[in-house]
Amino acid sequence: MDGPIKPMKTPISILQELCTKRSLTPIYDLIACEGAAHQPKFVYRVTVGEHTANGDGTSKKQAKHNAAENVLEQFNVSVPKPSTPSQDASNGSTEADGNSVYNDGIPGNPVGQLQELVVARHWRRPDYIQISECGPPHSREFIIACRVHSFQEQGKGRSKKIAKRAAAWAMLQRIQDLPPDAEIGPADYELDTGAGVPSNISKSKSLTLWGSLHNPSGEKVTRLKSSSLSVPDTNYCTLLQELAEEQNFEVRYIPIEELSQSGQHQCLVQLSTTPVAVCHGTGQTVDDCRAEAAHNALLYLKIMARKALATPGSK
Repeated sequence: MDGPIKPMKTPISILQELCTKRSLTPIYDLIACEGAAHQPKFVYRVTVGEHTANGDGTSKKQAKHNAAENVLEQFNVSVPKPSTPSQDASNGSTEADGNSVYNDGIPGNPVGQLQELVVARHWRRPDYIQISECGPPHSREFIIACRVHSFQEQGKGRSKKIAKRAAAWAMLQRIQDLPPDAEIGPADYELDTGAGVPSNISKSKSLTLWGSLHNPSGEKVTRLKSSSLSVPDTNYCTLLQELAEEQNFEVRYIPIEELSQSGQHQCLVQLSTTPVAVCHGTGQTVDDCRAEAAHNALLYLKIMARKALATPGSK
């Protein structure tokens, strides 16, 4: 059994030393990029021989560190913990989730554990949304909601990290004993954040999908509801832009630098709906991946538009 290698080293460097001793090579793959542009979430998978583990974080570096730490646990190698949390002055984050001493009474890395659980069950990955931030600067309290399909839990803490850990821990307690084939309900529901439209999006340019459509009888939305969205040679980017103009929301394409595991280009499309929607696309060319992202966004909007019109009180 291997013990800690050297204190104060990152999980990536510890894993590299371990692999060098065993003539192995750690392979890191970016498997997901989720969330809004201002609050992304990256998921990396690290493979070492027959061992694999995932890690997530708000930066690629953080996600890689978490993946490395999770795979080290499979080798019974512990990662030394610093005596105090090492805070990043620019965003208040730590070097990696689970590597700091939080003193919140929650063992381990619940965010990573929850991620592993839902991936293993082929469920939708957890969504984390900040609901509130209150209190004076020296004593802030954050509330963050975690949702997995139709389940929703909240966590509180003096920092966003602690609140997120608390929310993930509460979700773990709720779903970890459910069988993999349990009836988990639909994923298309609203998380009531009370926050309204994100600050970087004009309220005049947003569509509340769970409320009333800007133009429920518009030509584009009417056509969308009846369309199969499977007609060859359809320009999905144009269709999405026309719908956005009719329903008064914005469309933004965000390129992803890394190619997919199959060597394809990747991008995200962000819609200034309420809540913000982000869809992923891949393709042989940049135009192809944008078209697939737009197609996925249209499929999402089709479902949500029907739900909005079915909601009591909709116009």
